[in-house]
Amino acid sequence: MSSSLEKKRNTSLPDDLLDIGRIIVTGCDGRDSEDVESALREHFASCGKITDVYSGGARIVSFAIIYFVGEGAVDKALKLDGSEVAGGWKVRVKPCPFRDNE
Repeated sequence: MSSSLEKKRNTSLPDDLLDIGRIIVTGCDGRDSEDVESALREHFASCGKITDVYSGGARIVSFAIIYFVGEGAVDKALKLDGSEVAGGWKVRVKPCPFRDNE
């Protein structure tokens, strides 16, 4: 398992859901939140199971946080930094580490 900065171990979950990680995605400036969520779910689907996508902004999105479960999902997602999402916009992907009190 990677460092606790990228993943969090929750022992109340089944074994296949023990590794939880998240990333922050930028580059979606000025887009509708529903369109962003759908596009990001499709774009990052190959990385692992996506549990949640939270977008920053009520209607117009400037960033999104994507939660994954499964070993290696965050590492795979980070490799998509600079890639183009359907619709022609490029994403910037960075780790979004958990703090110790989360």
